[in-house]
Amino acid sequence: MGEIRRGHVVLFVRDGRFFAHRVVGKIRRQDRTLLVTRGDRLKENDPPVSQAELLGRVTGVLRGNRRLVPSITVGRRIGSWLLRRSELGTRMALRLGSREPFTWGGLVRRVYRRLDAARQSGLRPETGI
Repeated sequence: MGEIRRGHVVLFVRDGRFFAHRVVGKIRRQDRTLLVTRGDRLKENDPPVSQAELLGRVTGVLRGNRRLVPSITVGRRIGSWLLRRSELGTRMALRLGSREPFTWGGLVRRVYRRLDAARQSGLRPETGI
């Protein structure tokens, strides 16, 4: 854990699930060090990560032919701050980052599907009641 520092992204396992979260601090307890982590969009820190849970540091993510390097920049800090406070902003960012290209026709189809589903369930879409 000595080479892992604040700002690095680490991979750990807890309760059979994998997490890749950013290190926001360290806690020293007796003869061991625990990492304090938090997901970039989360408002609260995770419970401390022990050496037994830690799998390693994330140095890159391969997505198709692209290699993404998890680095912290001023722009990413601002983006993370905004996403923690805006559900709409998060949905838009996820949409922009998806592989499926945006088309107006696709948006119109999704809107009509939701309207049809609302009508079939007995809701009045214009009021949401």
